[in-house]
Amino acid sequence: IHIQERNPEYVATVQGASKRKFPSRTEFSWQPVNDGLYGKYNDLWREATGTDEDIMPLLAVGNADGTVEIFSARFLLLGRFHDHRKLIHRLRWNVSSDASSCLLLASGSEDTTARVYDMSILLDKVMRQAPGQNNTNNDAGKEKAESTGTETGGQSALGSLSGSTECVQVLRGHSKPVSSLAWSPHVPHLLLTGSFDETALVFDVRTGQPLHTILGHDGRIFTVMWSPIHPDSVFTAGEDQAVRMWDLKKAPYRETKPQKTGKERPKKEDDKGKGKGKDTEQTHGTPTKEAPKDETLAE
Repeated sequence: IHIQERNPEYVATVQGASKRKFPSRTEFSWQPVNDGLYGKYNDLWREATGTDEDIMPLLAVGNADGTVEIFSARFLLLGRFHDHRKLIHRLRWNVSSDASSCLLLASGSEDTTARVYDMSILLDKVMRQAPGQNNTNNDAGKEKAESTGTETGGQSALGSLSGSTECVQVLRGHSKPVSSLAWSPHVPHLLLTGSFDETALVFDVRTGQPLHTILGHDGRIFTVMWSPIHPDSVFTAGEDQAVRMWDLKKAPYRETKPQKTGKERPKKEDDKGKGKGKDTEQTHGTPTKEAPKDETLAE
């Protein structure tokens, strides 16, 4: 199934009259298996639309322009959020089976923040605005859709939302892009974030406050993971070629200064000859090696 073919309104909304290109896809994540949750929402969706089509599991897609899109099991666009302003590096669904947590989606971005979305809010909107629903006041429904940034036209609930109601928490604390995310399988409201600033943080997503700071890598962190066995153990790996295991009981939160990641970037050459005639800086008689590197996530 081609997403554009399934969502004609999506093409019109994203491309518009200018026929600009669709954003590059940078990440996607399927919702974890949860039979009880699937059954509940699939039954509601079939009743609301009058079809035998399932809405779950949901698919989250992250884009280079910072947008996050949510699709149904059959690739119908349900929502589009534009809270991040830069490329999406990671999307992770909460792994808990708890009813209040299993619809939480975390995103990590080039803009140095992580965000938490509550998909129960989106699903409530989608169910109320489904094509088969008998709305007693269509004008009121249309007005409400415009105010929330969603639209319906028999196909999907669209909207490029700025400050979307589905975004229930913004997690700040990193000074460089958030490259990786991991939900705790033991405590539903704990989220581990890894960053290019060489640190990892553990957040309480209920308050948005960081609880633990992980320091020790000499380079960008590319991936993080929670121990499936020990609630206080997490793993990180990155540019320094090391996989590290951490005890959170020994890692209290503390603010950190922005890190200079890896080797220094080479200075730009002055086109007016500033400093001309001076020798290149040397260490022990050997010219300093320059190693520029891209701050984009290495997959």
